[in-house]
Amino acid sequence: MTRTRTLLRIVPWAVLAATAVGQNFGGPPPAPPPGGEYPPAGFWPTERMMDLFINRITEEMAKEYGFDDAQLENTRELLRDRFPRWLQDNRAQLQTLTNQWIEAIMGNDPPAPEEVADWARRAKPLFGEFTTMVEDTVEDMGTYLTDEQRILVDGQMAAFRVGTNYMNQRLETWSRGGYDWRSEWPRSEQFKNKERERRERLEREAQVAKNTAMGLPPETGEVPSVSDITGDGVAGPTVVTNPDQRTKSAEKPAAKDAWAQYVEDFIRRYQLDEGQRNLAHRYLRDQTTLRDRYLKSKISRINAVETKLKAAKDDDEKKKVAAELEQLNAPMERMFDILKDRLNRLPTRKQRAAAEATPTAGEGGSSLRDQMETRAKAAKSSAGGNSPRTVGDEQPVKPRGG
Repeated sequence: MTRTRTLLRIVPWAVLAATAVGQNFGGPPPAPPPGGEYPPAGFWPTERMMDLFINRITEEMAKEYGFDDAQLENTRELLRDRFPRWLQDNRAQLQTLTNQWIEAIMGNDPPAPEEVADWARRAKPLFGEFTTMVEDTVEDMGTYLTDEQRILVDGQMAAFRVGTNYMNQRLETWSRGGYDWRSEWPRSEQFKNKERERRERLEREAQVAKNTAMGLPPETGEVPSVSDITGDGVAGPTVVTNPDQRTKSAEKPAAKDAWAQYVEDFIRRYQLDEGQRNLAHRYLRDQTTLRDRYLKSKISRINAVETKLKAAKDDDEKKKVAAELEQLNAPMERMFDILKDRLNRLPTRKQRAAAEATPTAGEGGSSLRDQMETRAKAAKSSAGGNSPRTVGDEQPVKPRGG
């Protein structure tokens, strides 16, 4: 029935089945399955729609996780092999359940608890099958994901399980006759506030689960900067345990690292509003915490390789060691690219047009994008010293795009 915004946002694969079932379209139905009849009317996606939907979903996943071409194609094959067939095999039940729920939402009177109980009892096993299918798909994806991609997926799956547990509990309550139309029927006066409270609580729990699975503090505060580097050479997330701690930190602001500076430049360039700024800072936190965890696991090796680079005696040896260092930095390059991709989705067309038409005072006609890249490089160079890649160099050497 009610699907939370968090559940759909946390794991893209959830959208695949949930949207196909809940938003359906039209199409000529094939022969009905043995023992079941398709509804005479309703909504259902065509085969072409489903294929296009999988393409769009996997494109978003590729941006989120930094897939290469092989990973993108492997993921598409996994989804195509499972989800459309499962939907079609269960079409009679899914389409009937969907029609009944839409009718309940659009009706003048709320559904009776007995009706919802019957609906929930039929929906529970299907939801369980779908959840298992998502888990199996993610497990199979693990065979071709990189270490840093697995970390991100582990966090998102932990949050996904919070959402599925919530939905299972709700279905169980409904199946026992516990449906309260005053707070759960979308057309009731109390629904909006109650649903917002449920969603906010669920999002908090999901974020804590995600951070815990990724080895991060349950609740992180400000984004770590280069000056926050600890004894082991890696910046750790700041945990705000009391309000005074944030105030004291603000009294002596630390220099931003290149990623944080890039985000601030991006915000200024496009004049993002408060909601957009909040999303931009959240994207930054997500990627820097992932970056810092990766860096912490590789810092000893990075130190050793950089020492080898400084000691290299000829060009051939330098090229060999530089290639090894490039490989170590590649995951962070991908993380930064993901950050930029997510930022680039925020500005409206109007904001983009205004940014391109307004050069920064005193810098002639050079594009703001070029200026942002120059400032990001300067910030990284200032933080990292003279070495091309230093121990404290937590950023990609060359931010690409803007």
